[in-house]
Amino acid sequence: MQIKAAAILNPISVRNISGDRGSLFGGGALLSMNANISVGSSLKFQGLLGKGIASFLNLAENSAFDVIFNPIDGEYQLTACYGGYLAYNLNIIDKYLDMDIVYGLVNIKMEDYFPDDSFKSGQNITVNGFFQYPEQFRLGVEYSYGYKKTKSGYNGNANRFAFTFYYDF
Repeated sequence: MQIKAAAILNPISVRNISGDRGSLFGGGALLSMNANISVGSSLKFQGLLGKGIASFLNLAENSAFDVIFNPIDGEYQLTACYGGYLAYNLNIIDKYLDMDIVYGLVNIKMEDYFPDDSFKSGQNITVNGFFQYPEQFRLGVEYSYGYKKTKSGYNGNANRFAFTFYYDF
């Protein structure tokens, strides 16, 4: 079993209402784990939490902000968030066929003054499989389902199928 931890530091420049420049420091922690469950299967986990690090979550349409203006006190504040994934890998036929099942989530702590259309949370599940034969050829197929929710409660989902193949000369 492997366990790794890391710190995230994110210096952020802001311009106050007066026009003066200011600095905030976002930070967080990352924890990763990789464990072999049995011959041919493994479990992976990665979790992230902190303040001022929402941009590290790689959300679509740049919908997560590290810092937001608080109109109540006239100051910029760091957004708090967490996210992660859990993945299971199974080697079905040694050297020829393997599959993965992955569940992920992300959540941003909402404050009253955040815009109603702000991204609040999301979840996704992905299933994929790869076939390899001979060593130079690899074919993959994947299905992903995602769900997201905004501060106002608006939500939506998406389905995606993906295919890929490789051939090394």
